[in-house]
Amino acid sequence: MSRSSSQKQRQILFLLLSDQDFQPSVNAKAFIQLFNIVVSSQSRVVVATWGGLPPHWSENDSVAARWFEQQQEPTLLKPLNLKTINLEYFDYSGLVVPPVDGLVGSFVNDKIGGVIQHFAAKKRPICFIAEGSLALFSTKPLSSSRWIFEGVSMTAPSNLELIRQNLFAKHASTEDLIRLWGGNYSAAQPDNLHVVIDSNVVSAQNRTSLLLAIQTFVLLLTSQK
Repeated sequence: MSRSSSQKQRQILFLLLSDQDFQPSVNAKAFIQLFNIVVSSQSRVVVATWGGLPPHWSENDSVAARWFEQQQEPTLLKPLNLKTINLEYFDYSGLVVPPVDGLVGSFVNDKIGGVIQHFAAKKRPICFIAEGSLALFSTKPLSSSRWIFEGVSMTAPSNLELIRQNLFAKHASTEDLIRLWGGNYSAAQPDNLHVVIDSNVVSAQNRTSLLLAIQTFVLLLTSQK
């Protein structure tokens, strides 16, 4: 097989993260799990952050730090910049929004919303994992428009989970948002495994569900024509 032929078949994965100047932080252990599973499926991981700066990591212990040191992926050191990225030029195959730590309030940003809308419009696989679903706040529909995920079945951290973690007063409720904007929300008991798949959208209620969610996402990627 020629090199050019191999490249055409290669899936390109886009990860939407925060960076050192744009909180929240990205959970390092969760990111490593996601990265390894996606790469093992012969897909390339492309990291993008809000300002093009390296991500701000949480739970970055000595094992995680050593893993990052051993990686040769350029976008881990110099991520793409969401402010200037050209989504039409680069034909990304899917979007993963990983778990985050330290977020207070909602996650509203027009550029982030535009990125999500781009993948939704193209029917590319999208995977929201646990607190990563807070990026949905950036997809607020205009008064005369339907929400891009209206009628879509999804999950996200439940209000009960936020209450048990003493986060309900700090976090905006993704559960309430999905219901309010016309999505179909479901959840399991706190910390239980729960993943929802609806067409091209995969969502994981919590980090317990991370592995199943990303494996399902990879299956969607490989089934694309």
